[in-house]
Amino acid sequence: METKQDKRQVARIEFGVGHSMRIIAIDGSWYRECTMLDVSDTGALLELKHSLSGLKLDEFFLSLSSVGVAFRRCRLAWVNGSQMGVTFLKQNERAQSARQRLGSIDSGLRGPAANKNVR
Repeated sequence: METKQDKRQVARIEFGVGHSMRIIAIDGSWYRECTMLDVSDTGALLELKHSLSGLKLDEFFLSLSSVGVAFRRCRLAWVNGSQMGVTFLKQNERAQSARQRLGSIDSGLRGPAANKNVR
């Protein structure tokens, strides 16, 4: 039987005792306390202390220090109960994601009202 560990393509470092972290909205509108259980170059396994219900998780920051100086930009990979897998975004993925968001905003601005002739 294949385990989650077998599916991973990158070696992970597992912590005997998790490290306290915080996930934070890109715009700073919310945060959640969590514990990092393992980490790799491409992502991490987090144990959440509170619900993620209602949060926008397409992109967020994982604060790696208590003063917020070290962080990684992340995307949700999966959620299973109180655990979540996150993927660390690379610089080119961030730019691509930002362009996609701006494109959807721009097309919304050019909706039906933008096509009407103004006299």
